[in-house]
Amino acid sequence: MTLRHWSIAALAMTALACGGADGPATRAADSTATASAPDTSSGASGMAGMNNVMASTAMMERMEAHLRASEGAGQDTLEAALPEHRQSVADLIAQVNREMRDMGMAGDAAWNATVDSLRQDLVRLPELGRDEVESMMPAHRARVMRLIEMHRRMLASM
Repeated sequence: MTLRHWSIAALAMTALACGGADGPATRAADSTATASAPDTSSGASGMAGMNNVMASTAMMERMEAHLRASEGAGQDTLEAALPEHRQSVADLIAQVNREMRDMGMAGDAAWNATVDSLRQDLVRLPELGRDEVESMMPAHRARVMRLIEMHRRMLASM
């Protein structure tokens, strides 16, 4: 196997790890079921609040592994992983925002700007050419990592 094939295989495994065995339809169904369930928690002290924090912690760890694996990836690899990556980032944004809302926390200007920039990335990425995607990825990775670090600091301050 060539280095390129190994890179593609590693990125594919990472994408599966980020998304798990469930596809977007299953994740959407799960989030719908969660959204319709009654909220019996009392903020972060309730069991639902703790489950949310555990979910985002695992999600952030998978995203970090995914981002490390994608560093230095070639255009073919990035292009193949792009749909799953966009879904994983969107899921991460939704999860950390849900946690903040459940804990009664509001994002500051830096948080809101980072989330806004990531949402713009998610819209722009599929419209870009291969060279543009490759050149955009370092800044995009930095924004994802910034969001993760900000969320960890917020959780640690609780």
